Amino acid sequence: MLQANEAKEAQRRAEATLTKVQQKNEQLVSQVQHLSAEVDSQQRLAERMQQQFTSATDEARELRKERDALVQQLALLKGRMEAQTSPASIRANSKASARLAGKG
Repeated sequence: MLQANEAKEAQRRAEATLTKVQQKNEQLVSQVQHLSAEVDSQQRLAERMQQQFTSATDEARELRKERDALVQQLALLKGRMEAQTSPASIRANSKASARLAGKG
């Protein structure tokens, strides 16, 4: 009889342990599902951010090209202005004006 009671008690403990394990397993399955959904969401966000980064990088590259072209244009215009306002240029323009005035 003692052995039968011990066996029943062991069975109850085993069933209680099994119930706890099953509950823990259900919790873990739920957590895995939640984390899997979160990973999917983060993956989509990362892809969107990568696309935005690529777009911003391309735009920055284009803006740098535009800036460089404007810098070159400014340097060219500045050079022309300096050439027109230099003393030698002013003398040449005066001579040309005088020649035109003499012909007129």
